[in-house]
Amino acid sequence: MLNKLRSLKDKNVAAELLSRAIKTTISDIGKINLTLQEKLSTKFNKIVDAYNEITDIADIEKAIEEIIKLKKEIEDELEKGNEYDLSSEEKAFFDALEADPEIKELMQDETLVQIAKKLVEIINGNLTLYAFKREDARARIRVNIRRLLIKYNYPSVKREGAV
Repeated sequence: MLNKLRSLKDKNVAAELLSRAIKTTISDIGKINLTLQEKLSTKFNKIVDAYNEITDIADIEKAIEEIIKLKKEIEDELEKGNEYDLSSEEKAFFDALEADPEIKELMQDETLVQIAKKLVEIINGNLTLYAFKREDARARIRVNIRRLLIKYNYPSVKREGAV
């Protein structure tokens, strides 16, 4: 498909098709993984802003190449969870925990993976019809998450933000 888009004579059409496909992919990622969606959306928006300023055909081809690079980066990010055998929900928690550079320095990936897996267990174990409507149900989930973070020595300064 990428080769077909590269060979299109009208580069604007190719760029628009790629752009729509990437935008849809990023939107789909956001349904499960908000952290990854924000990261990819920022990069995508920079590319689109640069594309909107383009007046030369050669620059359009560069924009297409940038979009293709972003597509490959998206594929790499989605594959990243496979090295730790994470489900999409676990990867979402892992990405959220890993987003803070200080946490990434202080804690090993293996520990963050364990926390992410346990977080999914906590959420699924407390998932009821009223889990997100009733305050007592949300409070129970927060307490369990705090206990988990304490168990794995998650830095106390960052704990409240993580909950």
